[in-house]
Amino acid sequence: QRVLIKPNMFQTEPGFHVSPALLAAIAKAVADRGARAVVAERTHALIEVLRDHEVHRYAQVVSFDDLPLRVAEIPGATSLRVPIAVPELVLDCDYFIGVPQLRTHASVVYSNAMKNLVGLLPGFTTRIVHMAGVDESTVDLNLLRPQHLVISDGSTVVEGNYPMKGSLREVGFLAASTNAVALDVAVSELAGIKAYEVAYLHDAHSRGMGPAELSEVELLGTPFDELSFTIERAPSVITAPRPGIHVHADPACPACRRWI
Repeated sequence: QRVLIKPNMFQTEPGFHVSPALLAAIAKAVADRGARAVVAERTHALIEVLRDHEVHRYAQVVSFDDLPLRVAEIPGATSLRVPIAVPELVLDCDYFIGVPQLRTHASVVYSNAMKNLVGLLPGFTTRIVHMAGVDESTVDLNLLRPQHLVISDGSTVVEGNYPMKGSLREVGFLAASTNAVALDVAVSELAGIKAYEVAYLHDAHSRGMGPAELSEVELLGTPFDELSFTIERAPSVITAPRPGIHVHADPACPACRRWI
């Protein structure tokens, strides 16, 4: 079998990507089971970050930007209703492992298991997602290619006004699930964010893709209260950058206010 491992690794700045050691451990587990592992992400940042890393002993490392594409339609899509070009590897792999890094986000409140799939679209085609609507498109991409396993890297998280800015915080946990929605619900609550505040989680639940709240998730491992913390969110209160500038955004939706 060919196993696709999709990390959050489109930036080279130290800490602003999944731990390479975690990726190597996952790739080794795949190889030990006799499968062929491929680690892939959009842009060439992962190639730079993983250059000369031991992960190459267990997996092939490629960029989605360099792979053949296939036009695919997403049945049931509400945002990406027009067929889009997707790397053939994404559609043809036998098993799909997502490895996101927990982050806050100025548009969608927070980014983890489901949002990581926006990185399936190569190059600048991710603009399609932002034009069509990030929340709905995130759910559509998870319909296109559901993840068999998600392993969230919470060893170091990105918080604050990301992606415009953002700061690193060492937290020190890993979370895994065979259901991306369940993982996102649990980790959002772990970080002090209520699942109902995240529009794409509500949307995913309404489409039958996973639970809506923490009480519906079976929690195993370290007791939840031993890991809980409050992540610093992107600001949602609009302040003018200097006197003389007036921002007229009273009717703006919450996502737009966060962007502003």
